[in-house]
Amino acid sequence: MSVEENKALIRRVFEEVLNQRNVAVIDEAFAPDSVDHSAWEGQAPGPAGVKEAVSGVLDMFPDLRVTIESVIGEGDHVATRETDRLRFRGCSLRLAR
Repeated sequence: MSVEENKALIRRVFEEVLNQRNVAVIDEAFAPDSVDHSAWEGQAPGPAGVKEAVSGVLDMFPDLRVTIESVIGEGDHVATRETDRLRFRGCSLRLAR
């Protein structure tokens, strides 16, 4: 993928997965052998693990809204600067990092 395609993909993930709560997009956006370098302890590998983590975040922060302020990319690396607006809602999910 080109840098511009990678940047468009990360924008799509933020908008559709986090803002629109469509976690099914994760199956399209993440390779089956993808590695989550910020995985929670015990998180499943690949897209299944990302879906598990994102679902937990959305459960804790049901009003989460992410605004991407900027996206930069080089090669196959993309970084974002974003503003997250949320309120914590207590839940039983245990986060171990």
